[in-house]
Amino acid sequence: MTEQSKYGIIYKITNLTNGKYYIGKKCLNKGKKWSNYWGSSKELQEDIKIHGKANFTRDILRYCDNSYELSYWEVDTQIKYNWLSSECYNQNVSGKYFKSKLKQQDGSNTTNNI
Repeated sequence: MTEQSKYGIIYKITNLTNGKYYIGKKCLNKGKKWSNYWGSSKELQEDIKIHGKANFTRDILRYCDNSYELSYWEVDTQIKYNWLSSECYNQNVSGKYFKSKLKQQDGSNTTNNI
């Protein structure tokens, strides 16, 4: 199975210096390439600048055949990898559910206590 034969991928980028990771999706149609893509997280991008690309791994976790699969498997994978963890660069799921907006019953921010 090759990139060229699929609509998109679900991927994981891991920071080897601290173990933090990012789960994302990348559409590969219309000639878009995975080889130069390093996610959309600003925090991840800053860490790549600080530590260098050599200190990160990029793994393709799943190939998807269409946009529905791509969106479904991104959310499924983010949940399986516990996107709420402080070890995860992801700040939202599907651009809708944000860590910063989550509150515990006592009113404190959830992400500070994970």
